[in-house]
Amino acid sequence: MTHDVETSGGRDFCERLMDVDDSFGIKASFQVVPESRYEVPRSYLTSLARRGFEVNIQDLNHDGRLFYKYEEFQRRSKAINEYARLFHARGFRAALLYRNVDWLNWLCFEYDMSLPNVAHLDPQGGDAVRFFPISLATSWRFL
Repeated sequence: MTHDVETSGGRDFCERLMDVDDSFGIKASFQVVPESRYEVPRSYLTSLARRGFEVNIQDLNHDGRLFYKYEEFQRRSKAINEYARLFHARGFRAALLYRNVDWLNWLCFEYDMSLPNVAHLDPQGGDAVRFFPISLATSWRFL
């Protein structure tokens, strides 16, 4: 179970959403946008972790342009990796699921969730279709 937190309203609703998840015995991951959309206070991250939920990074600022130009991706990936370290995030998801699998190895995460398994109406098709997140600990060269 994953929850994309894309606005401050969504961030502020997470406590109640964790209550709902807990009532069903679910420990979800929350995909946090680290820049531009809303503040990500340490207390918010601590609350998620303390209750056993996972924090992941969803892009840098959720503008859909992470993979637009290689040089810009390299710059943004450094910031994303720093947020991953600060937030203790294990996973990554690209905004709008726009992706370039050849560039994902710049990101320092255990896994990526940017490749949908059933999304025939998504704006970007193709790539590998998978039922589980892809480990970024291995090389992407096999795709």
